[in-house]
Formats: sequence, structure tokens, C-alpha cells
Amino acid sequence: MPTSPTSPGRRGSYFLGSSTFSVYEEMARQLREEGWRRKNEMNVATADLILGDRFQIPYSLLRGERMALSSLFHGTRWINYFEGSHRLTLKACMVKLMKETDTQWANWLPESYAIGGDQLKCEDERQALLEAVAAQPETVWIVKPSSGAKGRRIVLLHAADVPEWLASLSESSKAMYVVQRYVERPLLLSHNRKFDMRVWVLLMSPYSVYAYAQASCRTASASYDMSDIRNVHAHLTNHCLQTDAEHFGEYEEGNEMWLPQLQAFLTSIGKPPDILVSTILPQVSQLVTRTLVAMMPEMAVPSTESYRCFQLFGYDIILTEDLEVKLLEINGSPGIAERHLQPLVRSMRDILGADSKSSAASTPVENNKSNSSVVSPTTSSRDWRLDDDGFVLLWKKGDPVPPGLLGVN
Repeated sequence: MPTSPTSPGRRGSYFLGSSTFSVYEEMARQLREEGWRRKNEMNVATADLILGDRFQIPYSLLRGERMALSSLFHGTRWINYFEGSHRLTLKACMVKLMKETDTQWANWLPESYAIGGDQLKCEDERQALLEAVAAQPETVWIVKPSSGAKGRRIVLLHAADVPEWLASLSESSKAMYVVQRYVERPLLLSHNRKFDMRVWVLLMSPYSVYAYAQASCRTASASYDMSDIRNVHAHLTNHCLQTDAEHFGEYEEGNEMWLPQLQAFLTSIGKPPDILVSTILPQVSQLVTRTLVAMMPEMAVPSTESYRCFQLFGYDIILTEDLEVKLLEINGSPGIAERHLQPLVRSMRDILGADSKSSAASTPVENNKSNSSVVSPTTSSRDWRLDDDGFVLLWKKGDPVPPGLLGVN
């Protein structure tokens, strides 16, 4: 009979860093309630599950400290961030990376330019941006700090104002930005309001990509109006920017809706009753898969390593009025709606084999290269259904590589 992680003698151990990321705090809370032992920083190398701060995880130390074969995960440990994932979550890095690795990036990413940094060391894409705004004088562009979050310091500019903004940048500054053509014809909700989708995506070793079935739709409080691009309540849907709006919470509780509600709205405006499942979510799946598989050569953890990695990403996506899916940005430490925090974390633990009912501590899968063992992940459905409350498997190592990606075998 397999022994569960919470059985006597088989309780796991975990390390929790000092960050305030709600997902890993909730995971630590659940583990603690089930009898897992918390390890301090001095003993981080002996923890079965490391919930560290993304830029302070001691990968070098952990490479040299192997877990015993008798440990909970049979000679390996889980770490909650992939090395190199910042290239996806820093906006300018992501834009440059996708242009280098995906020949089809323009199909799913709005026209984007990485701007800033020390121009004496490496020139950015400002010349190409100047040519673009000159050729498209009626367009609007959105400027985002590369490492910004929660909508801070985002501005919208008319094409004619972009050269002046560029001229204001210091040539020796290290600050980076993405300047992206604004999606001017988004799909609008009732009262002509803009929204975007937050899709929670789990990546885990050896290299499997999952999406949480319940995506959040973050809605604006004011009507969409291109004649007033300074109105953040109409153009930016970040919760922290909407809470002081006059009509916040008037149309949806907390300015948030979910996929079943979105499908009901789409049906009410004459779209097919399965349009999300048949048309929109497959585009989301392809977009997520392309971005993460493009990073596989850099982020995949070798099978000989003494640890495995997992990481939760937040993909911010917008729909056009033609129901095309466009990526806005990828977050490396995304917030989770309170109503889904506990079930999402439990689903993550189930896939990792760190849940109270898992048989992860039983029969290991031998790894002949490293004298350690790897736990086989829980099988997940590949069907994305609107009434599910768990993860759907989008891609795993061994599946066909999406066409158009360079340098991925």
C-alpha cells in the first residue's frame, strides 16, 4: 500500500521565502495544516519543496546538495521558479525573445518594440518604432515599463507624441520599456466596456504546460472611448486602477467575470454557444504553448539535476472584436482571485504529487543518468471545459513542437 506524504514518517518538509505572493503563501498554509515541517534558510537544501523568492533561490547550492533516495520525492526536490523565466516576464525581454525565436509572433503579439537601456552599449528598436509611427500617423501606442506591475507608469500616446517621448529618454539609462501598438478594436462588454483575460499557467519539469480552466476576465468601469486615451478607467483594467472608479463593481462584482459568464455574454450578442471552447480557448492554448516551448532550450531542467522546477505564470490576453487572441504580457508572480486561490493551489499540489492523497511517495520512476528518481506527474485532461475547476494539459515534452519556432528540437 503506497504511503501518503501525510502518513506517519512520510510528512514532507518545505521552505517558504519572505515574499508575499499569495499562491505560495497559501500552499505553505495548506502544507502546514497537513503536518509538513517548515525548514529555515540554513536548512533550505534539505527541504522537499522550496517556495522561494524568485531572484534569491540558491540554485548553485541546491545543485551540489542531493536529496536522499529515501526522501519524499525519491532523490529530488521541487523549486517554485525556473531559472531564466525572467526573459518571459520582463516585457522588453519577452518581446525581443519572441521576435528572435517565433517566426509567427506577429499573429498573436501586437506590434511591439523594446526600447531603452544604455544606447552606447546596445542600440534598441527606437529607429524601427519611429518608422512605424511615421507610417501609421493615426495609431495609438501604449508604453509599459519592462518590469512594471499593476498598471503603474503605463501611458497611452498618439503616434505624433511618440518621438517626443523617445527624445526624453536618457541614452545611458538602464530603464527598459515596451512600446506596443494599442489594440484599438477590442471586443467590448455591456455598456461598451473593455476587458482582458488573466489565464493562470503552470509549467513544470520535465516540461509540461498546464492552464487553469477558470480564467478571470478583468473589466473596465467606464465606456471605451478612443477620444480620451488618458482615462485609465476606460483603457486599463488592472484592479488596483479600477477600484476608485465611479462605477466600480456596478456591472460585475469586483469588476470581474469568469469564462461561463463571458460565454453567456457572447451568446447574448449572437455568437455560437460554444465559441469559447471551439474558437477562443484553442487560440489561448496555442499562444501559451508557443511562448513556453520557445523558452524550453533555456529553461528546461536537465534530468541529471538534483531538483525539478515548477512555476505559475499569469498570461494577460485581450480579444479583438473579430475574436482574435492577442498577448499583452506575462506575469511571473500573478495574483489569484480569492474564490479560486485554494482550489488552484490544491490542483497544483496534485499535479506536483505534493497533495495529501498523492501516491508520489510510493513507486519512483528511475532515472538512469543521475542515480535519483523523478516522480511521474498526475495525468490531467487535455479538454478545456468551462465548468472545470482544475488544470488542463496543453503540451508536454514529446508532443510536436509548434511550427515556426526556431532552435527548439
